[in-house]
Amino acid sequence: MPMRHICKLSLYTDSEYTFISPAAVYGLALEELFKTIDHTLCPMGKRCLKNWLYHPLKSKTEILNRQDALTLIKNNPRLQDELNNLLRNFSDIEKSLCRLSSQDAAAKDLLALRNSLERVPEIKAALAGLEQKNSLLSIDDLPEIRTLLIDAINPDVPLSNPEGKIIRPGYNKELDSIRDIQENARQLLKDLQAREINAAASILLKSVIIMCSVIISKLQNQTWIQYRLITSAGKHWLTRNVS
Repeated sequence: MPMRHICKLSLYTDSEYTFISPAAVYGLALEELFKTIDHTLCPMGKRCLKNWLYHPLKSKTEILNRQDALTLIKNNPRLQDELNNLLRNFSDIEKSLCRLSSQDAAAKDLLALRNSLERVPEIKAALAGLEQKNSLLSIDDLPEIRTLLIDAINPDVPLSNPEGKIIRPGYNKELDSIRDIQENARQLLKDLQAREINAAASILLKSVIIMCSVIISKLQNQTWIQYRLITSAGKHWLTRNVS
């Protein structure tokens, strides 16, 4: 499979984390611990928590920074409620981005990105005031991409049969005309058939009128000739008999 989606290579090291061997993971029952403390609301949160648990930090500063961020959220019940609502059923955009970069994306991936990025301003608003207190609570926004996806992607796209329905109606006139042909092909063919029948009938009617005009013209000419002949013969007869 081509790897055009890979833009650079970088060396991965786990020097920032304490190494835990598979035997230690089993002995410490980390999997059972993870299942016990896991109250995450989305796949990315679950993955992040598991990564933190299996890769403990070495730096005291980073550990305290992480604990401080969690304390700020823990001590703010209103913020917890807002985040619970915003992060519930939040799409796994990490996997969607991987499929998009690999050119193997489906309609659900575009829809996931659209719906997820649409929530980012609300999450930033909920965290307003805490971003300055802890860098872990600072979230980057992508307004241009978010606006593009909201304007272009149809929020009601059917995931079972999305062909021709991914782009929002009204976003592109040319695409709308093609979609109209796809969705109303039968009616368009009926309309075309009716127009062609009317056009053929009109041509036929014109042809009949022209033929009738020609026939009438010929009949008129023949009648005129016959009239002239009769008139001439009558004059000749009268002249001969009078004389």
